[in-house]
Amino acid sequence: MLLGEDVEKTIEKYALKNAYEYGKAEVGAVIGKVISEMPDVKKTMAAFIAKVKETIEKVNKMSREEIENAMQKYQYEERKKEARYLHVPGVPEDMPLTTRFAPEPGGYIHIGNAKAVVLAHELARQSGGKFHLRFDDTNPEKAKQEFVDAIKRDLNWLKIGWDFESFTSDSIELLYEYCSEMIRKGAAYVCECTQEAVKLGRRERRGCACREKAVVQNLRDFERMQKGEFKEGEAIVRFKGNMRSLNSVMRDPTLFRICETPHFRHGDKYLLWPSYDFACPILDSINGITHALRSKEYELRDELYAAILDSLELRKPSIITISRLQVRNNTTAKRILREIISKGYVKTWDDPRLLTISGLRRRGIDPEAIRKFVISFGIGKQENIADLEQLLVENRKILDPIAKRFHFVRNPITMKITNIEEMEIKLRLHPTNDLGERILKIRDGVVYIDTNDRPRVGEVVRLKDFCSVKILETKDREVIAERIETEEIPEKKIQWVGDNRIWANILKPSDLLIDDKFNEHSLIVEEGICENECEQLNDGETIQFVRYGFVRKDGTVDGKLRFIFSC
Repeated sequence: MLLGEDVEKTIEKYALKNAYEYGKAEVGAVIGKVISEMPDVKKTMAAFIAKVKETIEKVNKMSREEIENAMQKYQYEERKKEARYLHVPGVPEDMPLTTRFAPEPGGYIHIGNAKAVVLAHELARQSGGKFHLRFDDTNPEKAKQEFVDAIKRDLNWLKIGWDFESFTSDSIELLYEYCSEMIRKGAAYVCECTQEAVKLGRRERRGCACREKAVVQNLRDFERMQKGEFKEGEAIVRFKGNMRSLNSVMRDPTLFRICETPHFRHGDKYLLWPSYDFACPILDSINGITHALRSKEYELRDELYAAILDSLELRKPSIITISRLQVRNNTTAKRILREIISKGYVKTWDDPRLLTISGLRRRGIDPEAIRKFVISFGIGKQENIADLEQLLVENRKILDPIAKRFHFVRNPITMKITNIEEMEIKLRLHPTNDLGERILKIRDGVVYIDTNDRPRVGEVVRLKDFCSVKILETKDREVIAERIETEEIPEKKIQWVGDNRIWANILKPSDLLIDDKFNEHSLIVEEGICENECEQLNDGETIQFVRYGFVRKDGTVDGKLRFIFSC
């Protein structure tokens, strides 16, 4: 069905605006904007959605300059300055905030990271400020290009656009200079003690002999560390804090360490690498970050953050402490995730049981659902132990108006309807929105139902969206029935699939952990049949199996369609 020129222009108008504001246009956002302005498009929903997808594909290939030029032909209402729904105490309403997200590319980001990055991005966006993406890639043993690519892919999918992108490893020379300055000021020193001795001294709150070395000797040793004259583990650079401090973080923490593992971007150019505690405050300061969001687990380290900047006489960004987001019976700890993957409990970082962004995407969770879920916890220190169902509720709200409907039955048995031969039943792909139609075919009076829906002899049931039948006989894998006319629709409704069918498996994820141990039954596979029109769905498309739930198509394996249960 053709859409009017005014509809097509409105689609393009909002696709361009969405791409300009978020770095990449997203189907749901554009659909919502167009429908709010032109509600009649819901009458031609299938053609409308197809046009939105086509337009977005074109717009997302455009450069930012091309998008800006294309936007000139449209008029946009000037958005009224909204009151900030994320408010930081003590921050004026009209102050632009510059925030950042500094992930370590040592794994895939997860729902906990999503909370941090969404809040940081939203604070910058709603205040008219800037947002930085800075990869904290200073651990060559963990950092990989694979994880950089995955993080950027996940952020784009979450509609997180950034104004600046950088890598901490590109600032190594600058960080060396700052460390040298701290050594000259007597605020840092080179320690040659063993790791065990350092731990013991910190535990017993006493300094080591290295602490008393002359500045000139520390500078010479620092240069030797850079040149590789010390081996890995033979020396570290420590901050000269307070060994008597009640805050153990301040007991001369490590600022630099030697790592001989080649770096994924710089190879073996550098051997001496800064700690996050050292690099983060300095780069936050010189990059112009006004407000740094840090999770509550870093709260004791905030004293060190400030002390390093004070020693270098650098500007101190404001720190916003936020609670970690934890989900009941699951984990976001990368250490545990790596262990689960290395032991083969799950094979990949995008396994739908995991709370990685890749895993949630594969499960059919919409990025807007994630955004609403994490923002609902707001900015604060109170720990959040959430139930995954809260996220699934948001997801259902988004999917319900746009997901096509199909029939699926588990473990099917046949129902022979004696007074029906050949039939074709035309059904809508959505109960209220015009997403098109599909046809279910019946041959020789046979349909297929779920064995768990097997009715009793004499019972009258309704084959959903078709007809009422009376059960005449039941056998092991077959039910004999006859079609009847009745004024009252039977209360019991049965899902069914016709002759045009195909086998399908549904992967159904559940709690990853039980009592902090891996749940061996965290993924079950349900086998059944669905309408063969599901073969034409794009991989990654999310639909609803009626009276079953929303599922995302995950490809075809061994001749069977594979879906992942979403919500």
